[in-house]
Formats: sequence, C-alpha cells, structure tokens
Amino acid sequence: MKHLFILAIAAMMLSSCAQNTQNQSVRKAATVKEAVAAKWEKTDIKDLTINPYSILNSDWMLLATGNKDDNNAMTIAWGGFGMLWGKPVVTVYVSTSRYTWDMLNKNPYFTVTAFPEDGREFLQYMGSKSKRDVKDKAAACGLHTEFTPDGHPIFAEANLAIECKKIYQQPLDSAAMPQEIFDQLYKDGRMGIHYMYIGEVENVFTK
Repeated sequence: MKHLFILAIAAMMLSSCAQNTQNQSVRKAATVKEAVAAKWEKTDIKDLTINPYSILNSDWMLLATGNKDDNNAMTIAWGGFGMLWGKPVVTVYVSTSRYTWDMLNKNPYFTVTAFPEDGREFLQYMGSKSKRDVKDKAAACGLHTEFTPDGHPIFAEANLAIECKKIYQQPLDSAAMPQEIFDQLYKDGRMGIHYMYIGEVENVFTK
C-alpha cells in the first residue's frame, strides 16, 4: 500500500512538472530573430502563463487596432488581464490625446502583442511617435505588420498576440480619482482623459 501511495505521488509530481513545462514553453521565441522565423500557433488561453504586472508595467506591450487598409499601434503600460461576465478579458487605457483613441472608437476589435526582450526598441519608438506625424510607425521602426485570420493587426517580431472584441468602454471619471492623480496627470488638460476599453479574448497566438 505504501509503494502504491509513493507511486501515486510521483505520478502527480510528473504530471505537474509536465504541465508547468508546457505552460512555460508556450512562448518559445526568445529573440526577435527567432520570432520572425517562427510561425504563429493558436494557443488555448488556459495554457498561457504570463505575469500580468511585469508584461505591462516593465516589459510593455503594443496595442493595435484597425484593418489591412488602415491600422495603428501604440505602446501601453497600463491595463489588466482577468474575467468579466464569465469571459476572459483584456483591459487597456488610452488617452483622448492619442491617435489610437479615435481609431479604437471606430473599430470593434483590438490586439495586444508582447515581444522578446531585445524588441524593446520597437516599443520605445511606437510609444514616442504619433500617426499624426508618422503615417506608418511600424514600418518606420522596422516592424512588420501581419494580420490575424480575422484581419486584425499583429507583428512578426512579437511572440504573443491576443485578439480581443470590445465589450465595454467608458472614460475615467476625474471626480472619482484621487486628487493627487488628477493634479499630476490631468489638471493641465494636455493629456485629455483616459478611456477604459475592455475586450473579450477571442484568440491567443504564440511563437
């Protein structure tokens, strides 16, 4: 009986290790070069393991919207991943001062993409330029825009792409936020106000 118990524990540990290995290997491309050479694979969201804080706040992501005829992307560090109304969702925040804000209001879908560590220069450029001044920011910094099977923009240099359908949006209420935040970010009016967009995750692609 003791031997059976030990075998059962060992089997559980092996199963757990296999699951962890599977989750950790979902994003295999460790460099931009590897990502460009790899093909996108559709991934079950349940198999996706990310740190929701570092992937946004320190690693950054690209938020993109539009279609093959007209699209744009910007770097984001604010957002979240979770559940709403029983649906897996991604939440992003975009200022009314950004060109992407207007495009997001016109398009029902958006994507968020993550990059290998050596792709940070793309994110720095995409966050510092506006489509008002640079018509194709992606091409200007060396990014190659691709499209999901449903026609939404992602990038060849990325190793994670999450495709979302907007299900809710609203502006942040300046009267409800801490006074020091309002004074720091919004008081002079240059930033406009941030809108919150919540998108239901429809597809996850990894490399």
